[in-house]
Amino acid sequence: MFSSASDIFNLRSHSKGHPARHIVRVDPYPEPEISVFDHTTGEMGRLDIDPIDIDVSHGSMCVGRFDRGGYTACPHSQRVGTYSVCSDCGAPMIRHLECIFEPKCEGEVCGEGICTAEHAVYLAYFGSTPKVGMSTGGRVLTRVREQGADGYSIVARVPNRYRARRLEKTIFSTMHVRQGFRSEAILPLLTQGVDHAEMAAEHEVLSSRLADILDLDPSPLQTLEYDFEPLDEQPVIVPTPGRHTGDYIGAKGRFLIYLDDVPRALKVKDLEGRFLLDVV
Repeated sequence: MFSSASDIFNLRSHSKGHPARHIVRVDPYPEPEISVFDHTTGEMGRLDIDPIDIDVSHGSMCVGRFDRGGYTACPHSQRVGTYSVCSDCGAPMIRHLECIFEPKCEGEVCGEGICTAEHAVYLAYFGSTPKVGMSTGGRVLTRVREQGADGYSIVARVPNRYRARRLEKTIFSTMHVRQGFRSEAILPLLTQGVDHAEMAAEHEVLSSRLADILDLDPSPLQTLEYDFEPLDEQPVIVPTPGRHTGDYIGAKGRFLIYLDDVPRALKVKDLEGRFLLDVV
């Protein structure tokens, strides 16, 4: 089990000869922080991404479990697909992983903490295009930044995850506000920039409709900034598996942007569960 800060090492100074180096956590915000556990040495490291120089596996394995005691690797070495964690390692957070997206009750069946916690339903703006989403009450700002939103507003706070999901669906079906937003759609905004006046006007209209039709009172629009200059060229999305080398530019939402011969966009959260391979 990893638990001590002294166990942290810089992977740049460590040998690249360990095929068992496992990407177990990716925190995209405020800058990508990628934690790697070496199953050979039992040590935890943080990947240096400036510049980026990695070779990534196709397959994924359960990322194990982080808790107050530190880190515990998956005891089953379970291969995973849709989720980066297996049901056993995910159980301390939520017993039924499918309830992350589609909660089945208000917590009265399983009593899970995430299900019974206060949630917020929010609007996230990508340029002037809104989407509706939900998050635990204290994580809204982190969540919308993880998605790469340019602005956000809290529509309502509700007592649990089930009710949040129901309200999200109601706004989708009644107001025709999308629930999903293709991450690729944020890439043109990296060159075009964001029209904040247009975003504010859209939010004013939508807030008025939500008040009139659903008796909701969205909060004022909060705009978000990202720490890199507009690009001259739209980044090219690259597959996650394989070799990535280049100078780090910045990050927005799901994407880590780096410069090879052209700007490239790597879906950084998709690294979670994969392995760092030998570089020849």
